[in-house]
Amino acid sequence: MKLVYYTFLFAIYFGIFVHCKPVGGRRFKSFVVHGVHRPTSSCDTPKCQHEGAVVTSAIVGLITSIILFILLCKLFGDFCGCVNISFDDEKFLMDNCGGQTTSNVNLFQSGVWSSQYYRSEDCHGPFQFPLIFSSSNNKIKGYGSDDIGTFNVNGIYSDNTNRIVLIKKYQTIRNKSQEISKYEARAQLIWNNMTNQFEGTWKVKTAKNTDKGKFILQFLPGSFALKIGNNNQFNISSIYLQLFKNYITYEVYSDLISMINRETRILILYQYIIISVAALTMIIVCTLIPVNVFLLIYYDNYGIGVLLSILTFIVVPLCLLGPVSIPISTSTKKIHGKVKLYVEQFSNQQINSQTIDHRLEWNIEFYNDCEPILYGKPYLSDQQKIANPMERTIIPVS
Repeated sequence: MKLVYYTFLFAIYFGIFVHCKPVGGRRFKSFVVHGVHRPTSSCDTPKCQHEGAVVTSAIVGLITSIILFILLCKLFGDFCGCVNISFDDEKFLMDNCGGQTTSNVNLFQSGVWSSQYYRSEDCHGPFQFPLIFSSSNNKIKGYGSDDIGTFNVNGIYSDNTNRIVLIKKYQTIRNKSQEISKYEARAQLIWNNMTNQFEGTWKVKTAKNTDKGKFILQFLPGSFALKIGNNNQFNISSIYLQLFKNYITYEVYSDLISMINRETRILILYQYIIISVAALTMIIVCTLIPVNVFLLIYYDNYGIGVLLSILTFIVVPLCLLGPVSIPISTSTKKIHGKVKLYVEQFSNQQINSQTIDHRLEWNIEFYNDCEPILYGKPYLSDQQKIANPMERTIIPVS
């Protein structure tokens, strides 16, 4: 729902900027008109005032469009989970001065991963969360929580150097003493053949200081993590044959995926509606801003300016966004809760069943409002039965 909030704040900001009175009591008109014409020339004729109003409206409209474009780029970048990789991260991924570490197994498996981090020599964890590794673009996506709070995961990896860069963006903070504004932790990890795990360092930069420490990441054998495909749906047939045929029947699995896909289609429809209404609101506001400036300068009527400001920056956004965003936000939360409850009940049924040799714990999280991540891991003692060359407890880094 960030798109809605940014749209409304954007409108309010421009309302204050355009219609405020500078120090000294001069209106916006006086500042602009004398800025367009030479200081020594007067601008009392209707033609001069008209020209000044047109030029000023054009400038304000251009500035508004530029800010709108930048805002939309950032919003859609956040929505699609674009990875913000720095130059240091790219250099780290490509660096192979120590020689490439090789392995006989696939190191970058989508599934449940266990992590630990060290802070002031104190070990925190392990914390388990799902990660999706995309072989088409070498990007990573996930969602999890630790003793700091809940977070989204973005990242990138290199199968040439067997290195990973993870970026954890915290959504909620449990420790209120932490700085929650733009709280972001970065981890640079290298595969260790001796311990069968990724090891490296994490770093957090804030306005006050920089904090860092050791970080460990290891795959949980037998686990899985799935994301929706290009058609915004989970694929039923191919995934079942590849992962789940030894755990559950096709009919049971099909019912689960069909329910999740049905609710996901509704969530995606909600997002399209929100984006469309927010874009329409921005277009209307950006159109009305230069009109307001023109009328305020040309007619020099402060009362008209106030009324137009209220209409443009309060009435229009509230009338367009309010009736849509509030019920959709409420309905989205209900659907998230409904899907999570359904998957939890499904998992409990499979675990309690005595007719299944191997059992899985199923879970689902939402990377954003309409992008679910379905994941699971072997249930307790069943986990020990799985032969996997990467199966090993996390080994602390000395």
